[in-house]
Amino acid sequence: MHQRLVLVFSVLCLSFAAAQNPNPLPMSPELKAFLTLPEQQKAINESSKKVWFDQLPGCTEAKMTQRSVLIGEAPKFDAQGNPLSGRWRVITHIEGCGEERIVNLQYWFPPDGKLATTLMLPGTTIASLTLQKDAIFYAMQAMAVIAPRDCKDSPVINTQFKGWESDGGRRRKAR
Repeated sequence: MHQRLVLVFSVLCLSFAAAQNPNPLPMSPELKAFLTLPEQQKAINESSKKVWFDQLPGCTEAKMTQRSVLIGEAPKFDAQGNPLSGRWRVITHIEGCGEERIVNLQYWFPPDGKLATTLMLPGTTIASLTLQKDAIFYAMQAMAVIAPRDCKDSPVINTQFKGWESDGGRRRKAR
């Protein structure tokens, strides 16, 4: 019971996080070309399969059903089509064995200026990478108090975005 409450709390923290801009940015032709490069498709597919098989190791009938891109900061590209800045998330829906997962792969530029990719929490959360790390840290601390001593892993299977604003549990319409 306590574990469920901690996980629900963590998911709620992630769910009510507001993105900087609720209106999606359009995908540029340069970003589309970059994401369709064979090495990018391979990286996206491998990360999606990793999440799937980590959570459902016995299910080999996984099928990617949908893929979309959520742009947080419009990327800029050099003359060769390499991204120089920006932040975007590739969202992949996978189904199989009666299960569904949404895998989020974040592309971003850390302070060193080199393009990085990070697997984010699965599901529909719009929380930033920093907020996700913070929420998981505090959830794990809370769970350590109530979890059995031999419990080494508490994977996050899903997150859910509920809306842009909250007022005591009642949803408001996005503005």
